Amino acid sequence: MTSAQCQMYRQISYNLYIAFILHQRHTEQILRDELNLSFSFFMILMAVDRDSVHCQKHIATFLQLTPAAISRQVNLLVKDKLIKRRVNAKNRREYSLELTDTGKQNLDKAYQALDRHRAKMLNDIACTDLDQLNNFLINLIAHLGPNDNPLLQFQQEGLN
Repeated sequence: MTSAQCQMYRQISYNLYIAFILHQRHTEQILRDELNLSFSFFMILMAVDRDSVHCQKHIATFLQLTPAAISRQVNLLVKDKLIKRRVNAKNRREYSLELTDTGKQNLDKAYQALDRHRAKMLNDIACTDLDQLNNFLINLIAHLGPNDNPLLQFQQEGLN
């Protein structure tokens, strides 16, 4: 590998990191301003909505949260009446999670708010450039993670 290639790879890695951080901060700000919802709460609501098992442990693994962290956040979401938690009938040591009607409405509002802001953000970028970026990211994700990685669940199912 040449020095120029190494420099290019470093620059790509740095730019991906900066884009990720800026996107997360931007998303957090939109969710807080428009819905008074934290990014982590949004991610849990989205995971509960997409997870066919609805298992608190499974969602914690996907979001890379400790059992204590997911439990605390789930407690707050239950208190805010955004999700329901029930003891799993098949395994009494596990909890199953379900969105309440209010949780579904908040998640829909979050998707709508984020869609509006993403449209503004990406509107000036050519469709071919967006397609190339998306294909690049799909290829990068495929090279970075094994197919059974829970982080790839959303990518494989497709996001709203």
